[in-house]
Amino acid sequence: MVKQGKDKFGIDRDYLKFIKAYTLCQEKADYPFQWLMVEPTNHCNLKCVMCPQAGKITREKGYMEFSLFQKIVDESKDFLKSMQLFHSGEPFLHPRIFDMISAAASKNIYTLINTNGTLLDENKAGAVLDSGLHSISFSFDSFHKETYESVRVGANYEKTLQNMERLLKRKAQKNLKWPKTIIEIVEMLDTRPHIDCFIQQAKNMGFDDVRVWKFHNWTDADEVADQHNPFSINTGSFYPCEYPFFLMAVYWDASVAPCCIDYNGSYPLGNVIESSLQSIWNGSQARQLRGSMRTRMTPKTRLCRDCSFLTVPRSNRSLAGRLFCSYARIIGAFRR
Repeated sequence: MVKQGKDKFGIDRDYLKFIKAYTLCQEKADYPFQWLMVEPTNHCNLKCVMCPQAGKITREKGYMEFSLFQKIVDESKDFLKSMQLFHSGEPFLHPRIFDMISAAASKNIYTLINTNGTLLDENKAGAVLDSGLHSISFSFDSFHKETYESVRVGANYEKTLQNMERLLKRKAQKNLKWPKTIIEIVEMLDTRPHIDCFIQQAKNMGFDDVRVWKFHNWTDADEVADQHNPFSINTGSFYPCEYPFFLMAVYWDASVAPCCIDYNGSYPLGNVIESSLQSIWNGSQARQLRGSMRTRMTPKTRLCRDCSFLTVPRSNRSLAGRLFCSYARIIGAFRR
């Protein structure tokens, strides 16, 4: 299933090139992008307290045309390893989301979705299991009703829990390997006391994986960070970001951004309608961004300058360990 060329030792050649490019902060990538974040829509039915959807998104909202999505798949199908059908909105709001999943998965692209789970009714649960989706992650944050509904503003605890339980049950009944099921929690003031309980409850429910994410400041949401994340671990050090070296994000309107943090398109890399994805990948804006990780002179935009990924270590692993784990996610090493 994994798309890769290997050297004589059985190591993915693109992985080796990625390691070299990141370590040296090379401006030009001599390998194709490995991961795409594709935004079916930036509409969302919730206003979660830690999310830019709670009043920070100023760009126009809309839904990606299926013809544009097909163009993205066609341009990247020969080398793309993973596609995340999620960016700034709730993907299950898109009327053709299951066509999108099938179109990507049918081209041997590892296809992932992140959802708040509120819309995953019985019909959608069945469609998820039949679509070819490889991984579905639920942003849930707490098994305490009051905490959950105070964080996931607009959601109903019982309904969302029922939606997740239904999907897990139907997957088990069908004895399916895919999609892998993941539940996620963001560590912040409201949720921190419940993390251990959250992990145990998720395991009891039958999720394949549980992920605990550090609170991200979303570059210009400092007041939210101060309110919900008073235990920042900003070290004052500089940690070059891996993202410019293996992924890009495509908005619903065809504009391309460096990553999911750029929710307002403050640092545009290009436009898929006007240029090919490969040309954008090594375009002037993308190359400048990679080079800035070497000079530590990030572009004059708050996107990178104030991003907590550059000052807060994302794990206790060594550099090699972090890079391996990043690339393992790209190539779907967890597909077993």
